[in-house]
Formats: sequence, C-alpha cells, structure tokens
Amino acid sequence: MLAAMHLAAAIPNFHILEQMEEERALRDQICTNPVRYQAGMFALPTEPGIGTDLNLDLLAEHRFRPQPVSGDSDSLWR
Repeated sequence: MLAAMHLAAAIPNFHILEQMEEERALRDQICTNPVRYQAGMFALPTEPGIGTDLNLDLLAEHRFRPQPVSGDSDSLWR
C-alpha cells in the first residue's frame, strides 16, 4: 500500500488509489508508522524509504499457511 502511494504521488494524473478495507487493521498493526488519512485522502509518509518498518514479531504470528489441495474437504477451492 505504501509503495503504491509513493508511485501514485509521482504520477501527475493519478486520481484514485483503492485499498482493501478488510486488510487495513492488520496492515496498521504490523507497520511501525501506519498509513494516515487527512481530509479523506492518504497522507504520504515523509520518513525514509517507503515510510515505515515492519513489526516482525507481530508479522511472525501471521505467517503463511499452505492451503489444502483441491478436492480436500478443508480446501478453499471446491
């Protein structure tokens, strides 16, 4: 999201940047400097790099879990 915000800021005719609202709470928790909003718009961070670091301890709690293969009763793909 932050990388997309920086790219959008560099494109003069860029108008709309969407976000996945369901991911916002987790994204704000794992970032040391969460995305801010001002007057209904994203506030571009001024910190070095993309503007944040990751909370690696919290991120480790949300590590990747492989999904069961197709045809398995636990699979997301039926």
